[in-house]
Amino acid sequence: MVPASRTAVIARYNLISIAGQPLPSRYDGGAIECTETVFAGRYELSDSTWSSKDSVARKCPPTLSRLERWDGTGHGVIRRNMDTLLFNTVDSSGREIPIDRGIRRRDSLFTRGGQWGDDRVYVLAKPRRR
Repeated sequence: MVPASRTAVIARYNLISIAGQPLPSRYDGGAIECTETVFAGRYELSDSTWSSKDSVARKCPPTLSRLERWDGTGHGVIRRNMDTLLFNTVDSSGREIPIDRGIRRRDSLFTRGGQWGDDRVYVLAKPRRR
């Protein structure tokens, strides 16, 4: 499995809001009992793969301190179902695991924010000058 950052990236999207609120976005508690603040995020898409990166600060109770070390990255394969993009990761046995889903509309990408997150809105990044 090759992350989108190592294949021909066809689109880069920058995160602008979570649950209808601008960044930074703070999330308290939930399933993992940690407090998170998301400062930035992005998706990079190729024809068949995706990669993502969130700039996030996480504070957890001492019993869950290992969760504070998550680096905010993800990658996997893209499956399409009509106008919906399905973002899957691949485990060590080659099995695909659903992570998120999104819809591209013009210059925007709308996602569900992962399995436990809030709706997210990304906008198409301007091409980098060389």
